[in-house]
Amino acid sequence: MLITIDEYYDIDFYNESIQALKNNGVEYKQYILAKPPYSWYIDLPDNPLMINYDNITSSMKQFLVNTVEPAYANEAYLLQRRPSVGAKKSIEVYILNNALKQANNSDYACFFNIRNKEQIESLSKDLGKIYFFGRYYNNKFKIGLCTNKMIQNFVPKEDILVTKTRSVLQMELDLNYKVFKLKTRLRKFSQTPYWENGNLHQVKISQFNLNL
Repeated sequence: MLITIDEYYDIDFYNESIQALKNNGVEYKQYILAKPPYSWYIDLPDNPLMINYDNITSSMKQFLVNTVEPAYANEAYLLQRRPSVGAKKSIEVYILNNALKQANNSDYACFFNIRNKEQIESLSKDLGKIYFFGRYYNNKFKIGLCTNKMIQNFVPKEDILVTKTRSVLQMELDLNYKVFKLKTRLRKFSQTPYWENGNLHQVKISQFNLNL
């Protein structure tokens, strides 16, 4: 179940609640609503007891995005929710990772489906840095991020899944809603593996399988 406690408690209480989930071995996921009031949501296996909360409405689910996860253990503190970070500022701090920030500052960006290792190696020689966001839908999608508009001349049209229009955040929402159909959402880490000049620049993230 997806709930928010933001209307009832402050950020310090939120962080204490997250720590309690960890201490008790409860599996959970954190999301942020990518529109005002930029509330934080927690996906829990059961209804919480002894606290006030609101369930997410069906119409709001399409606006939820994953928070950035730490690639390394020592980065966890940097990504902890803080009262000093305002609601709108949370997009830059907690939603956009290193790859998405580059895309946000680029004139062009797209998420595309990588076909194989040879393709991404070749593309990175011609187009520059290509980020890899992992596998989805039982390997149906292997998500790459490119900020070079010339990619349109190198890959089939159907492999370009979504392009940046208003913002990179909207591009992420489009991927989650139009491509993933909200069955899953883009997973983001503080560091992202990428290919450049045909070479893989790896990040030690256990959740990533880099065998394309």
